Amino acid sequence: MALLGIMTVIAVPVMILMNGVTPFYLFCLALSIAMQFIFRATGYWAAAKYGHRYSVISYIRIYLFFFLECLIRPIVDSIIFLYATSSYFLQKDKHQWNKVQRIGSVTYHS
Repeated sequence: MALLGIMTVIAVPVMILMNGVTPFYLFCLALSIAMQFIFRATGYWAAAKYGHRYSVISYIRIYLFFFLECLIRPIVDSIIFLYATSSYFLQKDKHQWNKVQRIGSVTYHS
């Protein structure tokens, strides 16, 4: 999924440069933002259902940050994914799985 996200972050600017901003691109962008808005609103509704409330100012801050996050998060995610993947493959010999010793007992605290 992260690789798909990186391809999207790279492909969208290339598509805009090649074709310009098309109605289909605007539709996909609006649909993506609307779905994110609906997911967040559903999460806040569920939180309110269980007694967690936000102030009006908090909702304004959350939704203003939401639009900024829609623009920045995919790029930052792509940079972090590329860095982590490349550092993993460049340090092949340093990655090992440690063997966990099985002792056959389980401690349960209630």
